Amino acid sequence: MGLRYKILYKKGVDNQVADALSRVTNNPYQTLAAVSALQPVWLQELVDAYHSDPFAVKLLSTLAINNPAGHYTLQ
Repeated sequence: MGLRYKILYKKGVDNQVADALSRVTNNPYQTLAAVSALQPVWLQELVDAYHSDPFAVKLLSTLAINNPAGHYTLQ
């Protein structure tokens, strides 16, 4: 890729952040800082399709107000 870099070793006392992280013990009370979740594109396309289909819009509106509607139920 055309990148130029050097890997340099630093002693633990000189590289305090890495040294501290390497000494962390497994604490059950540690906090999770970030959570990520994947959502397939097809799932969002399906949800969008519900909003663009007139029959689905009417059916979902009816089901939201009075459940059930005919042989359909909303869960």
